[in-house]
Amino acid sequence: NFMGVPQWLLAVHEDFNLEPVGWSNHTTSSCGNEMKKMLGGFGQFSGGETHKTYRGLPPHNQIRVKATYHFIDSWAGETAYAKLDHKVIWTDSHDQQTSKVGVQICGSPAPESKFAVPIDVVIPHMCEEGGPCSLTVHFGSTLTLPPTEQSWGVSDVQIFVR
Repeated sequence: NFMGVPQWLLAVHEDFNLEPVGWSNHTTSSCGNEMKKMLGGFGQFSGGETHKTYRGLPPHNQIRVKATYHFIDSWAGETAYAKLDHKVIWTDSHDQQTSKVGVQICGSPAPESKFAVPIDVVIPHMCEEGGPCSLTVHFGSTLTLPPTEQSWGVSDVQIFVR
């Protein structure tokens, strides 16, 4: 608390440079920079989702989830999403055909025109001192083609509480 205003506490940070633990699909890759890992990525994630339950979070009244969502290759209007405790809290869509220019970063010859999109969501979430406290985080997409044609990844997942 600073001058009577509750401050955010970083409870979790996953950059995926180490082997991810607890994710339903824990495949990682890099795209454009070998030093920067993401969960999923080209040839890894297409339709569907991955999720993880975080346990033992500090007591709080609000939760803030930040991450970077990566749209890779030939998206054609499909939707990316994030969910907390099975409720959708963020969506975005992309149509690579409507982009005039892009930069080929990785994957198929289709250039990435919406490569790194920030997710930053705050929601009420109650956890009391001494009580069980968990949060399930999901990331996914409605893609239908193989992950060598259209794919996605997520990086720098952070969970803050206050």
